[in-house]
Amino acid sequence: IAIGANREVMKPPKPVARMANVEVVAVDSLPFDEELLLPARIMASETALISPEFGGRLSQWKVKEGQAVKEGEIVGVIGSNSAGKTTLMNTVSGLIIDMKIKEQRKGGERITIYGEIIFNGQDITDTHPYHRVKMGLVLARERHPIFPESDVTENLKIAGHQRSKSEIKEMTQYAFTLFPALSQLRRRKAGFLSGGEQQMLSIGMALVTKPTLLLLDEPLLGLSPMMQTMLVEAIQNLRKESGITIFITEQFARPILPMIDRGYVIENGMLALTGTGAELMDNPEIKAAYFGI
Repeated sequence: IAIGANREVMKPPKPVARMANVEVVAVDSLPFDEELLLPARIMASETALISPEFGGRLSQWKVKEGQAVKEGEIVGVIGSNSAGKTTLMNTVSGLIIDMKIKEQRKGGERITIYGEIIFNGQDITDTHPYHRVKMGLVLARERHPIFPESDVTENLKIAGHQRSKSEIKEMTQYAFTLFPALSQLRRRKAGFLSGGEQQMLSIGMALVTKPTLLLLDEPLLGLSPMMQTMLVEAIQNLRKESGITIFITEQFARPILPMIDRGYVIENGMLALTGTGAELMDNPEIKAAYFGI
């Protein structure tokens, strides 16, 4: 919207209107300067993924050829609150399309989607979430949303409604194998599970859909250190046993960085750092910002 010193930024009418909440300006009406974008290497193969945020704040990602989430990898995105992690996940999963439709029904223009998302060589930018799940691109959302009035087994069956009975049975058993604690709670109402148990169930529900690319949005949020350790081990076992590609966002860098192949650090929707998990662990800026040392 504007760039420069404080006084210069406040002179143009658009920043003043935006900060004062006087007017919501459609993002697609603003000038676009590609040089202001920082290169990010998150998804797809050759094209740009640019994901919008709400109220005009933009999460911008530039994707370059050969720098993508590769099959069988665990790739992580680290960032603080409001850095753009969930917006990125909503864009990749397609939920941002439904959010945009809801905003249009209200008469708003707060969400504008542009750019491209390529999955397995296919442009899925306009593909709705339901069809992306069929293609194998599945999101386990933050704060482990589940069906609280249904028991654990029922939740898993509901999640697999697009699959055959044999596939649901196979993946339900795999979820119980991956998370033994769930097997003992299969008849308990999901609303009575602990936060960690609900997170296990949420990931299990995603697995029942038989994903090829599993998106995990802040899976450690609100969990105890012991439960975080159990979940990290389960994610590592999931990759070893099934070969599923995993794309994970998290603000707790310490337990995540040791298990990822590559990672990206974002601030305010923009790429700040990239590197392997080990490189980011040794980065002094990461240590200061996320480890407190």
